[in-house]
Amino acid sequence: IFVKRSKTDQSGEGMTKGIPYFSNPEYCPVESLKNWVQESKIKSGKIFDMSDKNVALTIKKYAVLVGLDKNKYSGHSLRSGFATSTAELGAEERSIMAMTGHKTTQMVRRYIKEANLFKNNALNKIKI
Repeated sequence: IFVKRSKTDQSGEGMTKGIPYFSNPEYCPVESLKNWVQESKIKSGKIFDMSDKNVALTIKKYAVLVGLDKNKYSGHSLRSGFATSTAELGAEERSIMAMTGHKTTQMVRRYIKEANLFKNNALNKIKI
């Protein structure tokens, strides 16, 4: 997917992001996107034309619909959640940064540190 502009690309050079197929078609982002494009009959070539404010408002809207506190979720929640989840699953820092657009390992390591608080915790060895 070509991303024309993002928080980390203010000059608007754009970047291409690779989105892989998932083995389970029910959760596959590529299949979901293909179905959505086909059903919506997009002709402009733009899949999403949203500002950062639109993204934040959409996240807050759906947080409320599923019974969550909208004040605890934002566009940053998606980025943070992605970095944390992929770090927990063993993704390398450079791979995470390629998707999130983080410029420094220091920033992305904050998420990885949080993800590893429980993964390698010595208390996990205690059996009661």
